[in-house]
Amino acid sequence: MLFWGKSGEVEKRDAPPYRLLSSAFLTLHDPSTAYGFTQIDVTEVERRIRKATRRLRRGISLTGYVTYCWVQTINEHRCVNAALVGGKVLSFKDVDLATTIDRRVNGERMVAIGRIRAAQNLSLAEMLTALRSQRVFENQDQRSLRFRSLLQKRPRLAAWLLRRLGKDPAWLVEIYGTTMVTVLQAPGISRPLHVLAQNLCGAGLFLGPVTDEVKAGPDGRIEVRRVLHVTFAVKHDLLDGMEMLAGSRTFFEKTESAEALNEAFIEEFAGLNNIALPGETVERPLEWPLEREVA
Repeated sequence: MLFWGKSGEVEKRDAPPYRLLSSAFLTLHDPSTAYGFTQIDVTEVERRIRKATRRLRRGISLTGYVTYCWVQTINEHRCVNAALVGGKVLSFKDVDLATTIDRRVNGERMVAIGRIRAAQNLSLAEMLTALRSQRVFENQDQRSLRFRSLLQKRPRLAAWLLRRLGKDPAWLVEIYGTTMVTVLQAPGISRPLHVLAQNLCGAGLFLGPVTDEVKAGPDGRIEVRRVLHVTFAVKHDLLDGMEMLAGSRTFFEKTESAEALNEAFIEEFAGLNNIALPGETVERPLEWPLEREVA
């Protein structure tokens, strides 16, 4: 359809379902959100990942590892695993992780929301196994499945419901989660990148590219280090600056130490994914041990 505007002829067409959903989510953004931009030194992390990859003959995800550290940080600083409603603080028992992936449904671009319920109970090996599996995006509860079906069939109605019902934190947690991690990386982008994205949860993490930076290493010498650029988003009405700094320190220490990428992790990951380590044989079939954990 064409109509005339002040700048001449303009084309008018229906918005794709993905844009309707994205627009509805934007209306749920918490205006009290405070952002932080920082860097995480992942030089040692990448070294240990390369070592584990050689042993396992299977790629280990840096973003999956950082996500695990983020979930464990939220579990220790539970003030952000909550919502402020009507003068009351609603504290959620579990850290329910939400992440997204682009998909094509009937030729239309859609964003699938993957969730891991009670993610704080998973080890690093279990977390990486869960994130690698499409079951994170396929094993949704019935309410989520109905909402996704409604979105595909009647996107305008689904977006309207999201704007209305999404104001209820309990409903939003059931559909979405209590914390989110979004990856903003693409081949060929190797420069610092941060984003002020919408925040629906008590705390969110946005992972940018990994770049080479000249900085001081652990021994104080100036060298080229590998740096991950990240953005934090937290609801300021749930915590103050000192609490935010304390949580950030915990996240930095957990991530940069790379302590979770140890021999025990390699052995557990091999067992979960039916991988025979050098000198071992695996006879049992691959099983999915996380059915109870992934919603």
